[in-house]
Amino acid sequence: GFMIGASLGAAGSLIAAFGLVTHSFAAFVLGHLLIGGFQGFANYFRFAAAEVAGPQHASRAISWVVAGGVVAAFAGPQIGLWGRDWLPQHVFLGSYLAQALLSAAVMLLMSMLQVPKPATAAAEPARPLREIAAQPALRAAIVGAAVGYAVMIMAMTATPLAMLGCGFGTGDVKPVIQWHVFGMFVPSFFTGNLVARFGPLRVMQAGFVLLIGHVAVAASGIAYLHFVSALVLLGVGWNFAFVGGTALLTQSYRP
Repeated sequence: GFMIGASLGAAGSLIAAFGLVTHSFAAFVLGHLLIGGFQGFANYFRFAAAEVAGPQHASRAISWVVAGGVVAAFAGPQIGLWGRDWLPQHVFLGSYLAQALLSAAVMLLMSMLQVPKPATAAAEPARPLREIAAQPALRAAIVGAAVGYAVMIMAMTATPLAMLGCGFGTGDVKPVIQWHVFGMFVPSFFTGNLVARFGPLRVMQAGFVLLIGHVAVAASGIAYLHFVSALVLLGVGWNFAFVGGTALLTQSYRP
């Protein structure tokens, strides 16, 4: 499954690069659709790490996966900026080629990974999906995580365009996105403790308060500090809403 996801990332990057070379917007959009599929698969890496590591080492395994996200916060935008002018005749073409190489590296690593088969769950009557989906906790988890994710994606996508429209350069956008992704992943090292102490609903509520704070800061001005502060709040708010929702989800099903 993870190799299929990585292959989507490699194929999508190459198709998007093809769209840039041929000036095909349809190919560019299709490439990003496949890249988004890769992101969907990648969101499950931390769950796979926790399952393979076992209950005693699950938190450490998750932390290692999250640490990769912290590295990506700075490496990703930097690679994108470096690749921008690798091929001067096609701006950002090098960024997509580098992205394809990274996806291929993931495929290579996954091909060498030996994941043990999951143990059989205890024999007990399985509840129908309709009964599981009817639980208020499950619906709250899904809605909360989805809304938090939608708000984060919308604002993260709009911010670089807004900054360029306000006269900032591409080099100014990079650190803003870096600090945003930093805010997305670094809190994961302690969000689990907050969930254990205050409960997933309280953590989700705190996340939405931070997301509202992001809106307030972003709407209060167009200085560089406004963009940086708003995107950090956006990242931390997403983390609380998404992790809190995930934790609440795990309470709504049995093994």
